[in-house]
Amino acid sequence: MAVLTKKEILQRLRAGDLKFNPKIDAFQLQPHAIDLRLGYKFLIPKNWVMTDRGRSAIKISIDDTAIHR
Repeated sequence: MAVLTKKEILQRLRAGDLKFNPKIDAFQLQPHAIDLRLGYKFLIPKNWVMTDRGRSAIKISIDDTAIHR
């Protein structure tokens, strides 16, 4: 497996040898890498509730979207 320089990455992008959908932006291109993203949104779960004794940790599942509202 070869490591490409930034210059080589740009050349291959222009030639169509490398393709990204959606297209990458300038901030994703590094000296020897392309930073990939899984999306532009992320979730910070609320993993605690207030009780009469203060904050209390709760266990959550990544599939439980109702708790994040």
